Parts: sequence; structure tokens; C-alpha cells
Amino acid sequence: MALDRRTLLRSGVGLGAAAALGVGSPASAASVPGLVRRVRAASAYGSTPVEHLRKTRRLLIDSDNLLGPRQVVQAVREHVDVIKELRQDAKGSDRRDLMELQTQYGEFLSWLYQDLGNNQQAQFWLDRAFQWSHTVGDVDLTSYVMARKAQLAGDMADLTDVVDLAEAAQRMARPRSRLAAVARTYEAYGHALRGEHTESERAIDHVRNVLDGVASDPSPWGVWLNASYVEVRCPEVSGH
Repeated sequence: MALDRRTLLRSGVGLGAAAALGVGSPASAASVPGLVRRVRAASAYGSTPVEHLRKTRRLLIDSDNLLGPRQVVQAVREHVDVIKELRQDAKGSDRRDLMELQTQYGEFLSWLYQDLGNNQQAQFWLDRAFQWSHTVGDVDLTSYVMARKAQLAGDMADLTDVVDLAEAAQRMARPRSRLAAVARTYEAYGHALRGEHTESERAIDHVRNVLDGVASDPSPWGVWLNASYVEVRCPEVSGH
């Protein structure tokens, strides 16, 4: 899925942004205590730690698009530790926002490991992200992580869990939402892997029929879902 992500989300951020984050050079990567101090100092330039970490995540995603996962993964792991430390003293909405960011960083980390072919670590971080998402109480975020678990199961050729996970993600998602369509796409993928061609075609036809209707869904998750993604993700179903 990493190729799809880069193709659909590439934003053209400059290499200067990657350098500013210490990405691509292990020797220049800041330690976790140093990163914590930097994040806590965000107020000095009119920001907050939460805003700083949100911006950092976007830059890390752009850096992955430019440089690949191997250059980014350590920085993402360090920022998970940074968030954990900040949560110790946070209260109220800041504490919840940090937990949401921890979930998002964890999901991103699983994606990087999946791209690197380390499915064991990808599963580990998706499991952590799924657990953390329940703490946040954001149904869309939990649904998205469950859909990602289905996708990873498919990429691992786990014929036992792939369809069950996709169906579970659909039950969690809001009816007629983009996330429900994302989960249905992975259901189609799972059926195709299992040789269940009738079920697979039925699922992918449903996704094609609802694409226009879910395009305006305000959720930030699964925004890459479009006809091109469907053709790439389910070539067995699309006949390519």
C-alpha cells in the first residue's frame, strides 16, 4: 500500500523539511529528551505542543513520500515516546488530543513497517493503535485502524482473518461513510485472495457505486479512496 499512498498523497514538500526533522541521517536524529524539550518550547513561537506534533506528523508523512520508510521510521518511533512523556502531565482536552496523536503516530508507524516488509512490527503497532483509539473514543479513527488491520491481513495472505476484519471495520464505520467503503474494498480484496470471486465482485461493485457519494465525507481518514485506488488494490477483481 505504500506505493498507493505515495502516488495519491505526494505533496512535494522540500528536502529542507526532512532535514529539519533530522530524517535520513541517524547521527543527526535528536534524542527523545531533546525532542520533548523542543515540543514543550512550541509556545515560544506561537504554537502548542499538540499543534507542533500535528505539523511534525504531516512533515514525516511527506518525508516518507520523498525518502521512503527506512529514513523516517526511527523519527516516528521517537515521537511516540515523546507523546507518552507529554501525556504524563497533560490534562483535559490536551491529554485526549495527545492520545489521539499517539494513535495516529502508531498507525503511521505500522504503515512504515509494512512498507519495509516487517509485518510482525506492522501488526504490533496496529494492535497498539487499535487499543489507543478506544481510549480516544473517536469512532472514525477506530474504524480506520480496524480497516488497516484487514488490509495488513490481506497483504500477509491471512485467509482466516482478512474478511472477518474487513466486515468488523464495516460494522464500526458510520453507514454510507467513506470508511465503510474503505473496509468494503478490503473485504473484496480478501474474498479475491480466498478465491471467492462472486463475493469479491459484489463487494467491489458496491464500492464503485458509492464512490461519488462518499467523496464529500468530512472524515480525514481514507481520503485516498478513489477509482484508481480500487483498481490498484483489487486487480484480481478488476480483471487486470
